[in-house]
Amino acid sequence: MSNLRICFVALVALLSVYSSGVTGAEFHYDQRLALESALADYDTQTERSDTSFQAKYEGFARWRHPTGQWPDWTLFLRPWLAYRSDDPLPFLNNDAETSAQVDGAYAELWEFVLTRHNVWGNPALSLSLGRQQFSGDYGFWWDDSLESLKLDLSDTRNKGFLAVASRQFLYNTDDNDPVPSQADIVYVLGEYHYNWVPYQWAGLRLLGQRDHSPANERGDDGDFAGATVGLQLEGERVHAGPINLDYHIQLAAVRGEFRNMNTLGFSDQRIDTRGWLAFTELGHSFQTSFVIDRLALRLALTDRPDTPFSGFFQSTVQSSRASRFSDYNLGLSGAFLNVRMTNLMLAGLMSQHALSHRSQMRLSVYDLRRRNSELAASQTIGLDYPESNGNHIGSIVEAQYIWAMFPYAINDEHLTFDVLATVSHFEGGNALQQGISDYQLSIDLNLRY
Repeated sequence: MSNLRICFVALVALLSVYSSGVTGAEFHYDQRLALESALADYDTQTERSDTSFQAKYEGFARWRHPTGQWPDWTLFLRPWLAYRSDDPLPFLNNDAETSAQVDGAYAELWEFVLTRHNVWGNPALSLSLGRQQFSGDYGFWWDDSLESLKLDLSDTRNKGFLAVASRQFLYNTDDNDPVPSQADIVYVLGEYHYNWVPYQWAGLRLLGQRDHSPANERGDDGDFAGATVGLQLEGERVHAGPINLDYHIQLAAVRGEFRNMNTLGFSDQRIDTRGWLAFTELGHSFQTSFVIDRLALRLALTDRPDTPFSGFFQSTVQSSRASRFSDYNLGLSGAFLNVRMTNLMLAGLMSQHALSHRSQMRLSVYDLRRRNSELAASQTIGLDYPESNGNHIGSIVEAQYIWAMFPYAINDEHLTFDVLATVSHFEGGNALQQGISDYQLSIDLNLRY
């Protein structure tokens, strides 16, 4: 019996015991259907398909015991059934994406979490065990689902967590084993935030990892052991006369050792990793404007590394997703490129325009550059484009249209439906070979009940 089947059997047995032995338990189930289709013109990538499609049905099952505001135990399951084309586009807008290397149809158990509330009699503390998703407004800290033991803190002025995690299996019907570069790693994740004034938070974050892959392992060309620590400041509704600001500031530093591996085992090359990242998004909401509702500036800057992995870089549990002030999760530079936070200077200007009570338009312009032109641009934007020797990676212009249906009540539940249409144009700079001019059109449909 496969590991995936063993997991499902164990969960079914646990549910049976839990349901039969507990009276007064409450069960609640939500579901979502997401459809995404995209069309792209990649004249500079003749080998690439210009269409993409993905469909996903997700279930959200919750058991609570006892019922009421403060349950002692909760059990959460998040399975999905999905289909994706064999050539997905660079960035998909769904809020979570499988790590399995599969195409076509598959099923996956993305989360299964058993939580004990009121730890030590304190309603602010909870302890959870299982496969849990770690995510936030920006994915460059963590954005993945891992087997973990996590202690959460949440009260009026304080919030945070501390977790020990690893990736043992993918719980996917087609590909259950993680790739070698994602396996044999122990993570320590933690954050603490304090609400020092209304709507404003200050906090600390930690991401530590210890890669203990065996030597001579194919598919794993390097191991990293070290930690990233950071400071985060964020706030909303900062009023000063007519000004209504929101801000998000991240400062992070990484320190550790990266070891290169060859076919004979670990080589003698050990890279001392020391790097930093500065990120900010500063927005202003216009309360009386009929043209622009919010205008925001997004900036990101890393150190200038001398060699690959000597400066700030992202591990396999991090991503480039951004979801702040958005019901959709897009990239840090829009929906076109999956940008990695290494050897990077990014600037973006974003505006939101309300067209009606149920629809809005968003316009964005991004510019990407690499700090050190002697390092491969592929480390920052992937392997899709041939490289040149300049610093300017390129510019992205993007327009999005969002429409949301008014929620419809059915049997004391709510049915919601929304649409996102995105048009992106990428104009390559002198860091890439001349003549790169690509576009992408995508449509996302989300139905939830």
